[in-house]
Amino acid sequence: MCVWALERTNEDPMLSVAVEPINGALLTKDKPPPAREQSRAVTFLRLVGLLEGRERCWCLLAVLATSVASLLGMALPVYTGKLVSAVSSDNDFDPACQASPEKLAQCRRDSLADTLLIMGLAFFVSGIALALGLWLFFLSGERLAARLRRKLYASYMHKHLGFFDEQKTGDLMNRLASDCTELKDTLTRSLGEGMHNALQMSIGLTLMLLSSPLLTLLTLAAAPIIGVCAGLYGCFISKLTERYQAALGEASDVAQQALSSIRTVRSFAREGFERSQYDAKIERAYALGKRKGAALGAFIGFVSTIAQASLVLVLWFGCTMVIDGKLDFGELTSFVLIAIYTISSFGGLMDLFSAMMGAIGVSRRLFAILDEPSPPLEGGSTLVKVRGQITFRDVHFGYPSRKDVPVLRGVSFHVHPGQALALCGSSGSGKSSIIALLERFYEPSSGDIEVDGVPLASLDPSWWRRQIALVAQEPVLFNGSVLENLRYGNPEATREAATEAAQVANAHDFILGFTDQYETLVGERGVKLSGGQKQRLAIARAVLLAPAVLLLDEATSALDAEAEAIVQAALDRVMAGRTSIVIAHRLSTIRHADCICVIERGVVIERGTHEELLGTAGAYEKLCRRQMESSVSRVPSGAGLDAI
Repeated sequence: MCVWALERTNEDPMLSVAVEPINGALLTKDKPPPAREQSRAVTFLRLVGLLEGRERCWCLLAVLATSVASLLGMALPVYTGKLVSAVSSDNDFDPACQASPEKLAQCRRDSLADTLLIMGLAFFVSGIALALGLWLFFLSGERLAARLRRKLYASYMHKHLGFFDEQKTGDLMNRLASDCTELKDTLTRSLGEGMHNALQMSIGLTLMLLSSPLLTLLTLAAAPIIGVCAGLYGCFISKLTERYQAALGEASDVAQQALSSIRTVRSFAREGFERSQYDAKIERAYALGKRKGAALGAFIGFVSTIAQASLVLVLWFGCTMVIDGKLDFGELTSFVLIAIYTISSFGGLMDLFSAMMGAIGVSRRLFAILDEPSPPLEGGSTLVKVRGQITFRDVHFGYPSRKDVPVLRGVSFHVHPGQALALCGSSGSGKSSIIALLERFYEPSSGDIEVDGVPLASLDPSWWRRQIALVAQEPVLFNGSVLENLRYGNPEATREAATEAAQVANAHDFILGFTDQYETLVGERGVKLSGGQKQRLAIARAVLLAPAVLLLDEATSALDAEAEAIVQAALDRVMAGRTSIVIAHRLSTIRHADCICVIERGVVIERGTHEELLGTAGAYEKLCRRQMESSVSRVPSGAGLDAI
């Protein structure tokens, strides 16, 4: 047992109340927060490091298979030279074959048949090995993409809400879909083809050196120039790809906003505007894509021109050596074909280089999210039983996206177990921010928030959120059945429990009116339901959690008088015996609260019951008079402020 006392402050006379001992001991989980991962530079090795476990094994097998394919693939240029020699030269045949023209012709035919058989077998095995290698690369790529998407989505789910305040939903979706796909293609298909080309080029260079070192040096004369150009091109294309993907993300965000709010777009006849917005974003992405295409074309064209020029130089010098008798014509043919294969493989490597530089640009966006530390969702203390005693002591707060703008400035209040605290005040005064802090969506800049005398920051966040329930002004329903939405916060709840919760929330009768009743699909964001129906489902969902603390943020403000009366009756039943914090602009809904706090510019300027505050001639009384004047036609003649 621990006894916690609240210190008295000059600002808040209500903080003189002593907190009773906690019913139940703390159960500490002793889970340290995860270590913060430092953001690291994106390199080729880090990209390849995304491959794990089975993927690496598959890739190693794929490398082995492509090595075999590359080795056997060089049979064509090597044995083509032998075919040419067999047809054009007599030096490769023994004296017995040269005894007569008929014997020589037969030997040539036998040599051709043997050579073609070897080439056919080599090509057959090479094709099978290449198919196996590419299949393994693709298999590991799909596995990598699935794992990367899961990891990225998990990172989204663990991010603090300040992250989403600064990010655009469409851009996040684009990273999940397009960016992961591009990384997968680069690290598997492009890497597989690049590995094949690299091995084939290495084998080709080895054979070229064995055939004629001098011609090989002539072939490689342009390599330094190509290397410098590749470095410059890589830096350029990496940054350009990052900008291109960002532009696609902006276009996706415009589309996501318009499609998710299509009724608003249609009601204001803004289809043309939204189309023009999307067209402008796509045009920007298209312009960047054209620059990527132009850069790629220029680079590959330059490399191809240099390579072909070196090949022409080799042909000229090689023919000169054949004329001088320093080189056999068949050997020159083999060398030229091997050089063509090698240069072609080099061109494939340049494609891989371009794709890899683009992938580095794309991955910067992904790693920026993955490397950013996320607050722990679990870990901390729990209480055996939550009684619902809530204390704010000199709490200051500003949103992470605009820390220089204080939202709460020294807010203090105390709620006893089972009491209802009402928060009222003008829009933007900080009422919803108090709810957000209680949900631990954000952490206060300074000050203390306590639950049953225990610091809220020390409690397990996920456990604490299962002890409270929020009913917001605009409830969010998911595209599923009524029953699935009711069970969202409590998946283990039985159908009978869900039905009882719906009855408490005055939702059971209208649910039975649907053709499929509790299996009725509500549509995306509950578009198939009225505002009052959505609100009652949200209340039933909260009831099914059996929360110790109920948070109501303008839960009836968007409803008409009839729907408000039904929903308010449901709320009154749900609030009975529970600690409740209610935000409302309609003061008639909070007049029976145990305590009312009037908040202005992040400061509690008045507090008390409805009757106490009416006699102070302060801000609350002015709010009541203003509302009474705006609804004077509905107030009986001669009624005073108590009619609010």
